[in-house]
Amino acid sequence: MGVVARVKCREGWEGIGVICYSNHHCSFHQVLNETVYERDYLHARPKGRPKERVKEGVCGGAEDQVYLFKGRKTFMAKLSDDPSWSPPTYQNISSIDGDSSPFAVTQSTCLIPCSVPGKRFYLFGGELADPSHLPKKALAQGDGTRSQSVAGMFILGEVGRMWLPLPAFPRKIANAAGTSLDDGSILILGGKDLEKNETLQTAYIFDFRDGGRYSILPDIPQPIQKAAAMAWKETQIILAGGITADMETSSQVMVFDLKARKWEASCDWPSFHTPRSGLGLMEDTHGRLVALGGDNFGPVGTLEVLEEGVAEGNLHDNEKPYNSRQTWNVTDYLGFDVPKQSLRSPDKALRDY
Repeated sequence: MGVVARVKCREGWEGIGVICYSNHHCSFHQVLNETVYERDYLHARPKGRPKERVKEGVCGGAEDQVYLFKGRKTFMAKLSDDPSWSPPTYQNISSIDGDSSPFAVTQSTCLIPCSVPGKRFYLFGGELADPSHLPKKALAQGDGTRSQSVAGMFILGEVGRMWLPLPAFPRKIANAAGTSLDDGSILILGGKDLEKNETLQTAYIFDFRDGGRYSILPDIPQPIQKAAAMAWKETQIILAGGITADMETSSQVMVFDLKARKWEASCDWPSFHTPRSGLGLMEDTHGRLVALGGDNFGPVGTLEVLEEGVAEGNLHDNEKPYNSRQTWNVTDYLGFDVPKQSLRSPDKALRDY
């Protein structure tokens, strides 16, 4: 299983690709340069073509494709079968023909891959930085950024791809975490209301098949943004890392019990060794929970694996683990760093390597 990520290699390359972790080995497959060019303008000289900077959008993976959502455009790039492949300096990609995104997607939009009832991406909120959409009063005050409450769904059908607008999210949000469940419902957790400068502790569940309604879940134990979320063992939701309301990077792992519909006590799971926001979560081939990269006043160049068989004395001071045999084991990356706001939880349909 792989995670789509924005990565900066120590050799100098920066862009989007897929991180794979298996048998204590971490590898990376390059897909998109940090700056790419639209293929529709091939008649122009390379420097004359419109540039797209991938860090200004969000990316997700399905099967052997990586999708870049940026503004109202959707781009697609195929993963190479050769792990040593690297994109050319002037890399050309095409935007997908057809309907454009129902709203302008930014790097703070919450993107959630889902495989039920069919492969699709859900997108919620993000920053609204287009001055043409802001009230005159806001522009007069020099305030050019607002959160959005808009939402959309990008469907990967067998006969084509299409965008569908969704009911507006109950709040204006940016930098929320989210994940999908096996029944196709979607959880959207935390985030920030930029207009009110408020970090949120709200939790919602959305089901497109149930009339597109947002149902309220119990509040997260603490307000959090830029965290990572993942469904775990079909019974729990992991919400890890992020930035608190005090603007501190968190190492906490919070867990929501899906059956009991409540958050577990904060002492039930061990915290990360390194606080991190904008991280990624995945399950490796041995069924272990893995936290990758993120940011903590600079890129975090390590991953942590939840291991068993570690003595209680090796845990952090005052830490009460899920049980005395579990703690996070730190593993170094192999030659690359992951900048903040870069990782997206994996789609179960993303191709294995």
